[in-house]
Amino acid sequence: MLGPGPIILADPSIEEAVPIFMICGVLIIALVGSMLLATWMRRRLKANDTDSTGSGGFTLGQLRQLHKTGQMTAEEYERARLALLASMGKLPAGGTGLSSARPNRGMDLPPPGK
Repeated sequence: MLGPGPIILADPSIEEAVPIFMICGVLIIALVGSMLLATWMRRRLKANDTDSTGSGGFTLGQLRQLHKTGQMTAEEYERARLALLASMGKLPAGGTGLSSARPNRGMDLPPPGK
């Protein structure tokens, strides 16, 4: 007498694989859709950021150039610089802007040898 024949645990058929392929397809579509949505939102937010900075105001570099070429007095430059820094949120309330806006360039260092 021969032993038992091969044991088949499951009959592999295409009908059983269809739900798995459908779930994988839905997940892939959801992943691609969310990536496209994230890209679209990022571009839109980036466009809003560039629009707000280019709304007719000056940059700090442009203010420096106006002051350097003599089209702006030192007092006008300082007022415009402080207003620009305050609008960007880089100036503490009530501050003069001198300590927070400009880095210490070594002016307060003691003389060498002390």
